[in-house]
Amino acid sequence: MAIKLDSIQASLLQSLLENETHISAVRLGEQVGISPRTLRYRLPLLESWLTPYGAKLIVKPGKGISLIATPQIREQLRKELSEDLVEASLPNEDRMDYLFFLLLFEEGNATFAELQTELGVSRSTFIRDLKQCEERLLQKGLSLKRIRLIGWKIIGEEIAKRHLLVEQLYQHKITEIFAEWIAQRTDNNKTLTVLQSALLKKFLKSKLLEAHRLISGIDNRLKLNLTDEDILYLTTYCACVLYRIQRGHFVQVETDPYDENIADELPIIRSLINSIWTTNSHFIAKDEITQLLLEIRACQGSLTLETGAFLDGDNSFSRTVAERMISQIEKLQGCPIANEEIIEQMSIHLSRALSRLKAGLPLHNPLIDDVKKAYPHLWQQSYQVAREVHQEYGIFVPEAELAYLVMYLALAVQLAEQDSRQRFRAVVSCPTGGVMARLLVYRLQSSFPEIEVLESVSLRELHRYNPKNADLVITTVKRSHKTLPTVTVNPLLGEEDIAKIKETLRTIRYQKNKNPIRGLEQWQ
Repeated sequence: MAIKLDSIQASLLQSLLENETHISAVRLGEQVGISPRTLRYRLPLLESWLTPYGAKLIVKPGKGISLIATPQIREQLRKELSEDLVEASLPNEDRMDYLFFLLLFEEGNATFAELQTELGVSRSTFIRDLKQCEERLLQKGLSLKRIRLIGWKIIGEEIAKRHLLVEQLYQHKITEIFAEWIAQRTDNNKTLTVLQSALLKKFLKSKLLEAHRLISGIDNRLKLNLTDEDILYLTTYCACVLYRIQRGHFVQVETDPYDENIADELPIIRSLINSIWTTNSHFIAKDEITQLLLEIRACQGSLTLETGAFLDGDNSFSRTVAERMISQIEKLQGCPIANEEIIEQMSIHLSRALSRLKAGLPLHNPLIDDVKKAYPHLWQQSYQVAREVHQEYGIFVPEAELAYLVMYLALAVQLAEQDSRQRFRAVVSCPTGGVMARLLVYRLQSSFPEIEVLESVSLRELHRYNPKNADLVITTVKRSHKTLPTVTVNPLLGEEDIAKIKETLRTIRYQKNKNPIRGLEQWQ
């Protein structure tokens, strides 16, 4: 592993460069803002970093610490610090996450002692963090095995390790950062956290760019029409693959039931890999290409890696869930919101999500908390349906997917409300006619897009309208219709008139909801 200085070690070096003689550990720690105990754990890596430059640290009991280096070497070290060739120190809350990434990325390529030195922590702190990482691995069906002189090995399937890496990168918003880079065509992002910056610099930056070129090429050559979300996932997956296989970790596809479906695509992928990953193509075995194609198919929702079975476009289970959710929300809203297009889109989205879950692919939705806050009632009803589905079918719908389904439901409600607003049918009666009637109709259409003005008629013609073919009468003279709600307004339609119409519409809407038969007539 290449040795890097963090910001604390860089500050230690800066203080030592400013002192020509020994400086006590207490005073040096005060200058940097750390305790003497922490200082002792930071010095070994600093000393290793200094060795190639021909400098060394001398620690003398009773005197302190001094930097032994010629004036020329000291000048070179100052230049290294000024060129910002060091990394910021990780906050404590990010340290364990960084260790978790190190375990996955550097498996078999470093010792625990090297990891401890890189983190700059005591042995007891390192062991505590390591145990927490082991617990996180166990939750994913993986385990950590210590191997003398080599370091460690993570016991479990290679594909599970890769999916875990992708899941963690999503969690720390690395994919969002990369998406922003693509959109802005620059990697200049000054809002990165220390952990995000460390992950991109140490492991992923160049590999994400290579992986994105490959996935974009596959999308174009095979005419897959992948979504932006799918391209980001596959890019992140490929970046992790490239890093893992360069360190000798390969996937194995034990069975080969997919050949007849992907045989024509394998040589295309191989050709693209050879042209894009020119320095790494010899690493990419047939199993790796097969696995990549299966990842693509799983993203598209066309197969599950668990069975290899291709799914029908009409997924009856997903549609059942969508229709049940719609029905539950209709009861809550007191009016129909069923929309065939929305139900179809919900079914497709859920089908793809379940396909990804069966394939072991992570699901990610950054808006879960926002959706819960924005649509609490929709969330509660949808969550209840998801629980019922889990009990009946044994299929669990995670919150990430549930939040997407709630967004579809919110859209269905809004479309229904918009559709409802457009179905208020009004008859306008302005005895004077002419410009006054036209002005009133114009003002109505401008202020109330949900009102459809059927006709402008005289008072004597109002009898032609009834509740079956109209909802209300808007007139400029004080006269009531015997069966329809009537609003008397000024032809110029002032604020008071608008308020009266709004109140009448609310009453009509309430009556429609109260009388489902008439409400359905209006919606159909």
